[in-house]
Amino acid sequence: KDTENITMQIDDNIVKFNSVEQLIDSFIPLRVNWYGKRIKYLIDEQEEKLRELMEKKSFITYVLNNFDDFKKYTKKQLASLIDDELKITNKNIINMPLHSITKDQVTELNAAITKCKSKIAELKNVNIIELYVEELLELRAFAATAESSL
Repeated sequence: KDTENITMQIDDNIVKFNSVEQLIDSFIPLRVNWYGKRIKYLIDEQEEKLRELMEKKSFITYVLNNFDDFKKYTKKQLASLIDDELKITNKNIINMPLHSITKDQVTELNAAITKCKSKIAELKNVNIIELYVEELLELRAFAATAESSL
């Protein structure tokens, strides 16, 4: 095998390797770093979803508990309530259809919040190297299956 011309682009640089082993030794840390970024992205995505779910629940709960007062608010007072008291960042929450402001919806949101928190905890406990190895093994099994079906 010709191992004198093994190259790979690393951080906008072309790097020449003298052996396959050298290439692998350089590639694995890069790949593991990308896995870390992927996990962080997924955690951030779930935390944003959790924030939205909690804001929605907070708004619905407030409306249900203060319905008589709520109908007296002007648009400006409602905006102030959302910003100052409820600390809701999603300003479109005020456009929520009335049929979704129910105790059933609060129950569904509680379940979604629990699921989201669980997913965040699961992602935070991921061992990135174990995940990488696990996915490599899955890829090997898939390749073997694909090869045998040819």
